Amino acid sequence: MGKKNNKFESRVHISLLLMIFSLLFLNFVSNYTLYRARTATSEETFNHLRTTALRVSRVVQDNFPQPLTAMQIQSLKREFNLSGILQVSSRPADDTPEAKRQWLMTVVSGLPSGQIPEIAEKILSSEFNSMTKGRGSEYFYVYPIPARAGRDLLILSVNQESLAYLEDSTNLILGVVVAALLLVTFLYLLISRTIFSPYRRIAEQAVKAGRPVNRDEDEIDALVADYEKMITELKQSKAELIKLNEVIRNRAESLEQFNQYLLESSNSGIITLDQEGNILSVNSAAANILGIVPADYVARHYSVLFKSERLLNNILAAALGEGIISGYREFNYTTGKNIRRILGMTVSLIKDNRQEQVGVSILLNDLTEINRLREELETKHRLAALGEMAAGLAHQLRNSMGAISGYGQLLKKKIKIEGQLPNSIEALLQETHEAEQMINQFLNFTRPFHYQPAYYNFKELLFDLAASFRIIDNYRDIELSVPNLEDIVIFGDALLIKQALGNILDNACNAYSEHKGKINITVRVEAGKLVVGIEDFGCGIKPENRDKIFTPFYSTRAQGTGLGLPLAGKIIDLHGGRILVDSQPGEGTVFTIYLPLEETSPEAIKATPLA
Repeated sequence: MGKKNNKFESRVHISLLLMIFSLLFLNFVSNYTLYRARTATSEETFNHLRTTALRVSRVVQDNFPQPLTAMQIQSLKREFNLSGILQVSSRPADDTPEAKRQWLMTVVSGLPSGQIPEIAEKILSSEFNSMTKGRGSEYFYVYPIPARAGRDLLILSVNQESLAYLEDSTNLILGVVVAALLLVTFLYLLISRTIFSPYRRIAEQAVKAGRPVNRDEDEIDALVADYEKMITELKQSKAELIKLNEVIRNRAESLEQFNQYLLESSNSGIITLDQEGNILSVNSAAANILGIVPADYVARHYSVLFKSERLLNNILAAALGEGIISGYREFNYTTGKNIRRILGMTVSLIKDNRQEQVGVSILLNDLTEINRLREELETKHRLAALGEMAAGLAHQLRNSMGAISGYGQLLKKKIKIEGQLPNSIEALLQETHEAEQMINQFLNFTRPFHYQPAYYNFKELLFDLAASFRIIDNYRDIELSVPNLEDIVIFGDALLIKQALGNILDNACNAYSEHKGKINITVRVEAGKLVVGIEDFGCGIKPENRDKIFTPFYSTRAQGTGLGLPLAGKIIDLHGGRILVDSQPGEGTVFTIYLPLEETSPEAIKATPLA
């Protein structure tokens, strides 16, 4: 930090110095208090010893020339609270250290043997008429007795623990103060450096970050202001990031939801796999096509779903392992409900924004109906070509049959011989007649219908058809069940529809070998279509023959022409409808006819009468 505008450092220095001065002041006060207490105690002890020395000296003078007895000494010690009284019969010439040493050398032999070191220490270390500290808490006083009582030396001692404690504490506190001053000085330098170092680093980092401190202000105040500004900016940035994150999250959710809607709305089946081959999603169309429940296969390997499709497994393995995709493929597939379908499949690679493969998508389409229509179209084309060829042949055959019939009639008239010949001619004419009827049916099948559509009441048509079947001799033992309908007005050629339903009904009656059984007719309106069901409980149709019943000239009955059901199918196709067949051998057959319905006005109820 710079040398100017460092008000913060100045404040810190002043604060630390004030703390040091406060400690010094407290130390001074404590030392001064101890000093006053020590001085008062020392003066009190000195006065006591001096007064005691005067009194003891009087006793010594009164006993002169005899020294104090032991009893007197004990009595004086108790009276004046002394720890020791020593009377020496001579004294140094003066108070100088040299005079004391010479005196000690001359009198040492006359001193008490057990007290020589102690007496020598006290004489040498003290001044006369003054108090001196001895060992421990002992204080002594050396008093020269006046000359009129001899030149004796009196040494008094007293045990003063409080004074010794105060003197020792003063010395200890002085040493502690010196050490404390050194420690406080060190701490002052350390703390100031510790306090200022982070701010200096912050200021340096701020300069490196392109946020220099304003030198016109105190640097710490500038740092705080810049920090507050940075916090404000961070809060604003946080708020903006939260808003942006919310926008992104909403967009992601909307996009995810849109993608989900897109997948679910697609008419094509879509299955996605990750790079390990695990199923990520199965849309509703794919579930319907494959006849599965998506939850049973999501997160499982694709081989579990397509376990019986070896070709499909190989294609997916190549796409996931090597990134090789094949073109459009069609294959047969049997659903979980044992329904056989023809599917179209396209496999595509899924790549991320770095063009790295992250999975595979499978596009499925149910081509069963398209394939059926394709086969029907091919059949119709073949039949059209066959019809054109057969029509000419039929005309030639009919002409020939007409000639044969004419010659047979002439021959019948001319021959009058009795016997088998007229009967043979009659049989010949009958066979000729039946062959001509078959040729006429075939010509009716091959030539275009005379289509005359109009509004008509389906209820009347159905009742008329049922009534006409009930009067046929061969079908008298067959119970025909017809629903009680309301008026249903549809648009079409009533005669052709009646012919188509009649052919199907005739096929149902012939399902009973003895022409004895029951047929149920049902009628309902479903999704804008009229649905008519014709159900018998006869012999049924074998699965291998089910796709052949609408082929011309195919019949399982010896007397059948094989044109009834193909003609019915042709009429229903002409009206934009379709026929479905469900049959079980030995249990019966259900023909379901779908005819389109058109919106009609009340006037249309008055439909064209069936004549």
